[in-house]
Amino acid sequence: MLTHMFRVRDPRTSLLIFTQEDPRKDDYNGEVESGVSLDYPPEVLDWPDGPSKPTQVVGVREGEGKEYRVFRSEKDLREAADYKKFSDGAPLVYRSWLDYSLRQIWGESLKELPEWVDVEGGAIPGWHSLPPSEKKRVVKRFHRLRHLPPERWNKAGAARLKDAEPTYLLRVTPEWVLFFRVEEGRQFVIEDFARQEMLDRFFSAPKESSEKP
Repeated sequence: MLTHMFRVRDPRTSLLIFTQEDPRKDDYNGEVESGVSLDYPPEVLDWPDGPSKPTQVVGVREGEGKEYRVFRSEKDLREAADYKKFSDGAPLVYRSWLDYSLRQIWGESLKELPEWVDVEGGAIPGWHSLPPSEKKRVVKRFHRLRHLPPERWNKAGAARLKDAEPTYLLRVTPEWVLFFRVEEGRQFVIEDFARQEMLDRFFSAPKESSEKP
């Protein structure tokens, strides 16, 4: 159950979107419903082979209309107590409206990454701006990390930073580094890209030797 969410629609496509952060801070000027919850049970995605898969629907609990739930089908929705149909299709869930917008703009570029590597919204422009050769180098680095235990990641050019959350610095080239974290299921999440000269200028970070491609 996701709580304290914001409900909006994409004005171009009418897609139903739930965000964790207030979309108005990202200049979204459409209708916003705040303080809503979304129940998105994983089992609604399951369907046995053979029968035609029904279209998912979103229902809203009768009353104040702040509790939303995704149902496998309209039949399941009708059998649920206190819910009425709100929208056809499954909703999209993002951290922010900016994150959603950037993924619409540069979605093709993100397809170059394996499904087990994600990019935070603020880092998407950095990924998009990398030359093709450096994108391939990033993917190669993560492939190697994926097959090593974390205690050996330093051998592959990744160093854990000393902060509150487990964040790692990974050197892509002598000039470029990226920051990433690891979520459940060994999902790598790229948080940001930076040039070494910027790190040297603002943080006096020593330049480490790059692993050979």
